[in-house]
Amino acid sequence: MEQFFQQLKDEKLSSKERLECRHSLIDFIKKHPAKNRVGVKTFTSFIVLILTSASVSYAAEGALPGDILYSAKIYVNEQVVGTLSLSKETKARWAAKRAERRLEEAEKLASKGRLNANTRSIVEEGLKSSTDEVTARITQFKEAGNQQSGAEISSEFETSLRTHEQILKTLDEQDNNESETEEIAPILLNIRSRAREAAESREETERAVSLNSGNSAEAAAENSLKSAEKKIEEARQIIQNSKERIGKDATKEAETRLQKARKLTVDGKQKLDEKKFGGAFQSFQQAKRLSQETKLLIKAKEDLNMDVKLDIQNSDEADDKRSKNGD
Repeated sequence: MEQFFQQLKDEKLSSKERLECRHSLIDFIKKHPAKNRVGVKTFTSFIVLILTSASVSYAAEGALPGDILYSAKIYVNEQVVGTLSLSKETKARWAAKRAERRLEEAEKLASKGRLNANTRSIVEEGLKSSTDEVTARITQFKEAGNQQSGAEISSEFETSLRTHEQILKTLDEQDNNESETEEIAPILLNIRSRAREAAESREETERAVSLNSGNSAEAAAENSLKSAEKKIEEARQIIQNSKERIGKDATKEAETRLQKARKLTVDGKQKLDEKKFGGAFQSFQQAKRLSQETKLLIKAKEDLNMDVKLDIQNSDEADDKRSKNGD
């Protein structure tokens, strides 16, 4: 116990890290103002004060399974964010983000030679909990008739799983440690299974949105367009800010992906003009998936110093081929 508190005392955050934490929380409060609710407003202000001044809480963000601060990351930091996630959509996306965090931890453990039976078990337990919650929330959207939210979250979740599968697969191929390869294998099997489920859910909900008619279908397509354009711009900025660090080859591949996302957006706009709202919605969703892939691959390049090769052919086309082959 004494060692635990000594480590807490020694943990420090840089000025940049404190500023990023403060901005993130203030941004959340601006988007979710506590109107006439003094208790909620006081609580959120208290969270900003505590989390931006407490180095330990944010030092825990870099903790991995097996580290002394990992419990603070899971049971303090992530619980706080979950509490601040007010809408059903935000809660679903946070569950998906937690699953992504577990996969990123597995990747970092593997890259550091620290993935063993114990740390893998911790990762898999957290992954199962988060993916189960995502699946349950997507089902709730479907049952409530909110097909658009179900389609978008399924799409984002599928993309995250597919991309992290490729990252782990690349790490597995690069690793000469047989015991560590054995630990990656079950995680990969789990991800593939979950990715297939997410793809099936995404396809089902996209078809449901596509079958809508009139104002509902048009609104869904237009909302998806705005979201696609936002994600493309986010990815463009990330490429611009990272190009010197990730190198010419990685930058070129990222820009190629983004160019395809832009083309899908153009195609979607044409369908929108032609009143083909279902087709437009699907094109914009594909553009969003490519943009998300781009961001995740750049992050892998920076965090793990590795190149992950994904076929530029998007996953929707691959799914179509599998369906035609009876897969």
